[in-house]
Amino acid sequence: MGIGDVNGDGRPDVVVKDGWYETPAKPFAGDDWPFHKELDLGHTCVPFLVGDVNGDGLADILYGHGHDYGLWWLEQGKGEGGKRTWTRREIEAVPAGQGGKPGDPLPRAGMVLSQVHCIVAADLDRDGKPEYITGKRLRATATATAAGRSRSASTT
Repeated sequence: MGIGDVNGDGRPDVVVKDGWYETPAKPFAGDDWPFHKELDLGHTCVPFLVGDVNGDGLADILYGHGHDYGLWWLEQGKGEGGKRTWTRREIEAVPAGQGGKPGDPLPRAGMVLSQVHCIVAADLDRDGKPEYITGKRLRATATATAAGRSRSASTT
């Protein structure tokens, strides 16, 4: 889930993996929250970010896969008649030979980011633009053995 002003009306909308709920003008007066089924993010991290990643004035979505490989952002655009469009941009994906497709980009050779569970934005260098920060855990949900004992964090 992410919170951010998707449509530029000044109200924070609620974004989920397959779309977003538009916050009505009077959200606590019983008004409907229209759902826009525009997305397919798969098994995303929580939370993911909603904000203007590329500086074009439109809200984009930055997300990773919580139990798989990859980190992406969806660039919001405007199509015919002002219809909202979404273009998936890879930040990091699984390289060829490790389940990826040939040509999948990596920003740094050998780095593969998996199990992204949280993304935050902060202006670390005080230039007025946010940096996007995330991390991962090594084998966060995998079973490992140490000295003959089994250790695991199970997810069901």
